[in-house]
Amino acid sequence: MEIVAKFAVPDPALFWRLQVVTKMAGYRLSTQKLQDICDIYLDTKDKRLFASGYTCRRRILPAGMSMIVTKLNRTEGLFHHRQKLEVALAAALPPARWPESPARELVLQLSRQQPLAPLCRIQLTRIVRVLQEHKQLLGEFKLDRVSLIAEDDTQIYHELVVELQPSIPEQIRTELIDCFQNEWYLHPEPRSKFQRALEWLE
Repeated sequence: MEIVAKFAVPDPALFWRLQVVTKMAGYRLSTQKLQDICDIYLDTKDKRLFASGYTCRRRILPAGMSMIVTKLNRTEGLFHHRQKLEVALAAALPPARWPESPARELVLQLSRQQPLAPLCRIQLTRIVRVLQEHKQLLGEFKLDRVSLIAEDDTQIYHELVVELQPSIPEQIRTELIDCFQNEWYLHPEPRSKFQRALEWLE
């Protein structure tokens, strides 16, 4: 289970400033770790997974490949509680050939064993920084340069994703939200990357 909040970053200069700030709401940010991520979203022809409230993506990293199945559950203020199932793959395979796992069983159930096909591709350049208090890990502070890619067209935007540990007190969530909105003037982004991609494609 993840606890996630997202904010739009409309200004490239603001995106750069967020990369170099050392604290957020008084909590320390680590040095940067850069990730190049390719997410290929898949669904049945009639989008059965999406209709059931799930997304399925093939994530390709330099270190390997995995399938990630995500469901958005409940919301507490600006933070979303999100269930995520993940299974590692050695190659791009249909769900019936994934390793035995909750992700495999769920996708077979939701798709009714219909084949999955790519819907869109999202390329991320992600800057990850750890948010911590003293030696306690609070969560991750992720700055994403997002490229939505379809055929010969591309749309680029930037956003901030904050993923907190489930045990984090409500007070810390409130302090972070106040900092993002009242010090950095960031606006919440309620849509997932997949939802934004679908809107763009349509």
